[in-house]
Amino acid sequence: MKLSLLLFATLFSVSSHASLHKHYHHHHAHKHIAKRDGYAAPVPAPSSISPVENAADESSCGCVTVTTTIYGEATLIVDAAAPTAPISSTTTYSTPSSTPSSTPSSTSHSIVAPPAQIADKPSTPPSSPAAAKTAAPAPEPKPIAPELAPPKPKKQKPAEEPPKPKPVAKPSPSPEPKVQVSSSDSPAISASGNQWCMTYSPYTDSGSCKSANDVATDIASIKQKGFTSIRIYSTDCDGLQSVGDACEKNGLKLVAGVFIDAKGLSAAGEQVDALAQWAKWNLVEMVVIGNEAVFNGVVSVEQLAGFISESKQKLQASGYSGPVTTTEQNAAVIEENSSTLCPVLDVLAANIHPFFNGATVASDAGDFIATQISILKGACPDKDAYVLETGWPSAGGNIGVAVAGESEQREAIESIKRTVGDKVAFFSFTNDLWKGDLREQSFGCGHLF
Repeated sequence: MKLSLLLFATLFSVSSHASLHKHYHHHHAHKHIAKRDGYAAPVPAPSSISPVENAADESSCGCVTVTTTIYGEATLIVDAAAPTAPISSTTTYSTPSSTPSSTPSSTSHSIVAPPAQIADKPSTPPSSPAAAKTAAPAPEPKPIAPELAPPKPKKQKPAEEPPKPKPVAKPSPSPEPKVQVSSSDSPAISASGNQWCMTYSPYTDSGSCKSANDVATDIASIKQKGFTSIRIYSTDCDGLQSVGDACEKNGLKLVAGVFIDAKGLSAAGEQVDALAQWAKWNLVEMVVIGNEAVFNGVVSVEQLAGFISESKQKLQASGYSGPVTTTEQNAAVIEENSSTLCPVLDVLAANIHPFFNGATVASDAGDFIATQISILKGACPDKDAYVLETGWPSAGGNIGVAVAGESEQREAIESIKRTVGDKVAFFSFTNDLWKGDLREQSFGCGHLF
């Protein structure tokens, strides 16, 4: 009976310790995994340590084993002559083997520890558990610093190459002067200060043609007022001869016009032929083909562009090499049709009247025209722009804030002269009483210069 009880107690103790060992092994492994990223690998065990005899598997761990029995505390199997520190009854310190054992011993418990804490290989087992307990404690070893890898040599910067000499830039050739689309034998368009051109019609108050003497008197007066050029609208009333001769006598230039009306392009072609036959190109500063012809609906933009091209050929064949253009009721007409008109025009031109805007007072007339010139230049950016007709009526009724009156006319003319006088043809030299509308009759402004 006593033998049975003793056997039962022994089996119970072994089973309990194995269960405890399994639990603790799992808990310890979990901690290692949790600290895997920052955990330093233990230093390998010295080769002088070898597994104790009767280990469960000689190749499994190579551990020094503490054995727990029912007779007392755990016993460290070491050499009795070598002192060692006391060991807990539940823990064995050992060094890891190259391959951990897959099957733990049912009577032992192993934990990885630094090599300094491991006793030398035992020569003979202790005679009794008491001998192990009474052994003198070993002095506490100093921790062994892990062996550091030798520092990597710093990369030396390659020696900097001396800077390469900058290539000497070759002097760029002087740009060739741009060739104008067309040039005139006469001097370039120029103004006398802030006055350039005055419009002129050789008609009496009844609409008949003026005599050559009357024309000469008018042209001489325009010269005295400081203008450098005269604009006529067509070749009728023998204008090329009478006005041309007067301009030549007074040293003025001529802006010659070809008028296009309901009679059509054939009638306008006759004027081009007359101009080509006259051919006093030293007097001609500019040729203007059409006056608000598109705005008035007498021709299409395409018809006008074609007619200008044909006329230029005739004039050039006759010896003219100056600028050819057309003029429309405002800058918008040129801008909207720029793709068709710009290729055939040498300069840009428009008739701009601030009064008909209705939102411009007389004192702002010059600024309004300056804005329109900018719009006009934007239609064909590589071309100069001029205003071939502008002014302010002295009578005939108001339009919005624009007041028709003598004082307002004077104020507007001064504003235009001061702001853009060298780019505009003032309209007109005298009142055109041969016209039917009072407002249209009242643009005469020669007396204000």
